Amino acid sequence: MTKYLIKWDAGFGEDYDVVEAENEDVAAEWAYQKWKEEAESQASYEAEILTPELAEEYSLEGELED
Repeated sequence: MTKYLIKWDAGFGEDYDVVEAENEDVAAEWAYQKWKEEAESQASYEAEILTPELAEEYSLEGELED
């Protein structure tokens, strides 16, 4: 097997590792999996009902109008 330098950046700066893989496509998949793991571990998301207070906080007052 061939050694590849894989690199990824999930928004925290570039990271890298050396892997042994059958080909470049397999190594690229490893890089993608490393990126995905790091990105998902830092994810944050939610949904809230849009109230007048939230609309004002996020400057979305126009969204309250029907």
